[in-house]
Amino acid sequence: MNRMLATTGVLLVLGGMAHANQITRTVPAGRTTEVNTYWPVKPSCQGVSGTATLTVKPQHGSVSHHTAPTTFGANYRARHCYGKPTASFVVTYTPATGFRGVDHFILDVQLPELNVHRLDGYAIIVQ
Repeated sequence: MNRMLATTGVLLVLGGMAHANQITRTVPAGRTTEVNTYWPVKPSCQGVSGTATLTVKPQHGSVSHHTAPTTFGANYRARHCYGKPTASFVVTYTPATGFRGVDHFILDVQLPELNVHRLDGYAIIVQ
């Protein structure tokens, strides 16, 4: 579950150093919700493999991630990829039963082929 296999999509070019991002999402209580989708690709539209590691676990819920088949949509910034099949990397969050409030977790994403390392801190508002 900690592996991204041939995932593709939004080109993540950040250079070699770790880059921290803060992502805030509002989710409903009592339901698993998709909180982010990663689509790392080469300029040729080919997917790359990498790892995603949950470095700080949420205190009031659980996180999972998986790859999912998809195609590049018309709004994708590299228009030459439009319509091509790919796989995205989907992150979901499930709040603990009865929890409402704010939860946090950190996901460490590494894509060696693209020389990318990013730390994404998530603030999840459960309503």
